[in-house]
Amino acid sequence: MAVKLRLKRVGRSKRPFYRLVAIDSRSRRDGAEIERLGWYDPLGVDAPLKIDEDRVAHWISNGAQPTETVNNILKEVGLKYKMHLMSEGKDKDTILLMLEEWQKAKQEKHAKALEKKAKKKQEDLKSREVSNNEMPSEISKDMATEVKSDSSDDVAKDDSVVEDSKDTEVEVKSDSSDDVAKDDSVVEDSK
Repeated sequence: MAVKLRLKRVGRSKRPFYRLVAIDSRSRRDGAEIERLGWYDPLGVDAPLKIDEDRVAHWISNGAQPTETVNNILKEVGLKYKMHLMSEGKDKDTILLMLEEWQKAKQEKHAKALEKKAKKKQEDLKSREVSNNEMPSEISKDMATEVKSDSSDDVAKDDSVVEDSKDTEVEVKSDSSDDVAKDDSVVEDSK
């Protein structure tokens, strides 16, 4: 029987939560597991995962194959590195010391990446502000002349529309007064 270490989804809709399980490779994703080895909460902030390292190491040493996602999680936690050090024959004290150094290096790398990202974001904001506030003089002059010519054309169009509307209003008034006069004549004829 081929055993895989994989994630079994147990969360509700749009709120994923996974169990890390040892399971037969032929069974379905949420099928019956052989053993629960931990859990993983991708949306969790405080403690996104818990893994029983001894049991995971036991299953891997017995030939269980982790899936790609589980392998990435084990690398992130440092379990793969720890198992590598154990396979080299290092003693427990040396392993703990090397894992602490690895954790520090990982945290520094993460802090540098966040710092670099924040710095890039500030530079982008500054460059946008500069480009919005200060246009090159040639472009601004060209745009100013275009705006002036467009606005004078708009004013001329608006004046013609107003004159046309006045003409139609006068015509409407004259038509309505004729109708009233006709109506009055009909009323007078009936008397």
